[in-house]
Amino acid sequence: MPMSPKPYGLPWGMRNRDPGAPSLAAVPGPQDPSALGSPWPFKAAAGILAAPAIDYAGHLYVTTEAGLLHRVQPTGEGTEIYDAGSPVRTSPALVLGSSGTGNEGEPPGIGAVYLGDDAGFLHCVQGDGTLLWTLSPGIGQDAQGVPLRSDPVVHRAAGSSRSRIFVGCDDGRLFAVSETTAAAAATDWEYSVLAPLRTSPVLSADGMSVHLATADGFLHTLDALSGQLRHSPVKLSGTQLHTPALD
Repeated sequence: MPMSPKPYGLPWGMRNRDPGAPSLAAVPGPQDPSALGSPWPFKAAAGILAAPAIDYAGHLYVTTEAGLLHRVQPTGEGTEIYDAGSPVRTSPALVLGSSGTGNEGEPPGIGAVYLGDDAGFLHCVQGDGTLLWTLSPGIGQDAQGVPLRSDPVVHRAAGSSRSRIFVGCDDGRLFAVSETTAAAAATDWEYSVLAPLRTSPVLSADGMSVHLATADGFLHTLDALSGQLRHSPVKLSGTQLHTPALD
């Protein structure tokens, strides 16, 4: 059965929509282009190299080479809400929360926004830009690491208030990071390949398997809890510079 649209709109919380990376909306878009309203420009002070994320209320979360996270209103008015301190060349990932009054037609709030930067830090902030935690995966809280240029993918089990984040870095390592409290996180495991990771990992629907396409032409499938290979990597034709998708 097709998913019914929410009364408050359709979110696009991370690149390719969700951890399975289908790149397809769950409901059809408007057939009449005029229903989208008037176009508007948004100009940031530095380059935008990654796709934005969208919450239920239609706010866009945009990262820039200056390391800034902007929240852009549906009218095109933008606000700088967080400074990562280093260039951000990846899309943010949103966890859509359930805050608010619960009134019919009111959109849920944002549980958290995750982004990686060129200094190797993974950041978690609230929807208003308040910092919750930072972590350099595989190194620690404060040490600078290798650039994170793989869009983070987030899995949060139903009923849980803690997320697991999967992100790749330029030295060919994929990290699994778990939130230990609302204000802290730790690296669970890392998995190394032979080429920089610029594509995003993809999660199975149950969050138990991670799929990763690498630039040397292999598809790796890992156990999401342990980081162990489920089977030998599958050799694909040519190099793989794009994120795989699950149907």
